[in-house]
Order: sequence, then structure tokens, then C-alpha cells
Amino acid sequence: MKSVSSTSSLKISQEILRKDLEEIKNILITNHPAPYQFTGREAFNNLYNEQLKKIDRPMSLGEYFLIAAPLVEALHCGHTWISLPDDFWNNEEALFFPLGLVFSENKAYAAHSGNINAIPEGSEIKSVNKIL
Repeated sequence: MKSVSSTSSLKISQEILRKDLEEIKNILITNHPAPYQFTGREAFNNLYNEQLKKIDRPMSLGEYFLIAAPLVEALHCGHTWISLPDDFWNNEEALFFPLGLVFSENKAYAAHSGNINAIPEGSEIKSVNKIL
């Protein structure tokens, strides 16, 4: 079996992505104790339909994640989330900045570092990858 990192640039078919989004919707509605508490049923269904329309071609896992995540976020529940597999982040194509930032007076400061313990909160960020 190939790891996600070796296949993350591969495109997943529209049919599979659409079925997966429908499954996410059904799981949220069926398993969450109050799926419509903060986003009403009609608004949730409208969001689902909007996101479904965005699946208009085969997509990478990262592209699909950006479509599926708002559906989960619509529940506004800290106990319900969606995430990409750890292997996804080991891929050279998965570009992201792994540090929360706060900007003040045209300077960047570390807000939180997640799993990166090397940069203490409040540290001024003067360069990234030796680029000023």
C-alpha cells in the first residue's frame, strides 16, 4: 500500500470525492448530538451543496480537504474536527507555515508553535529559511 505522502499529488476522481463528502455529511448529522445548534439545517444543507459543486474535477487530497473542512467547521464544535493524515505533511508539495504568527508594528512574532518546541512564544521572526 502506498503512503499518503507518495500519493498526495495524485488526483482522486470526482465520483469518489463526492461520495466521501456525502459520507462526511451523513456522519456529522447522524453522530453529532446537535448538528444544527449553530448552523441551521437549511444553511448546513446549502453549504453542503455549495461545497459539492466545488468538486468539479479530480483533485488532490489537499484540495479536497479545503472543500470538506468548512462542512465540519459549520458545527462550531470543539470536539468535532477533520484533519489530514500525518504523512500528508511530510510531502514536499505540502507547503504550509507550521507556526502561528502575531504581527505588531510591521514585525512578526511566534504566537504558538504546535509541535515545534524550538521557537518560544513571543520570539520575533526575523527570517524564514534564511530569507529576510
